[in-house]
Amino acid sequence: MDGTETVVVATTDGDVELLGAEYELTTVAGGGSTDGATTTGGAQDGPQVAVAVLPGGALVVLDLALDDDLRAEGYARDVVREVQDARKAAGLDVADRIVLTLTVPAAAVDAVEKHRALIESETLTTTAHVVAGDELAVAVQRAEESA
Repeated sequence: MDGTETVVVATTDGDVELLGAEYELTTVAGGGSTDGATTTGGAQDGPQVAVAVLPGGALVVLDLALDDDLRAEGYARDVVREVQDARKAAGLDVADRIVLTLTVPAAAVDAVEKHRALIESETLTTTAHVVAGDELAVAVQRAEESA
């Protein structure tokens, strides 16, 4: 593959088009059953995968299993979206630097801390405060207003 071909994976939720950086081609021999390889999870035992056949005849099998690292990154990206919504609601300019206060469920504090740099860079945060609480709450303030 030269990286310019389009890869589309059929899932039960619809077709998903993949960019070159979103997959890698590997060869796996033995060690596991491919029974039910066209499922996307559910109660079935075995791997959670999606399968696609490319126009050139190649077979693509995507591992859809989620681990703690992927869940943590997903939560952090959800936090980024919430912060961006809070920035917009506060009438901040897209280039404004902010001071951010995040209240997150205790179980999610580690995920936020692990991906703090991502959250700060994506939201132009100069200072972030993370506290444990009952649910996600976001408070933003223009950085120069807090000085």
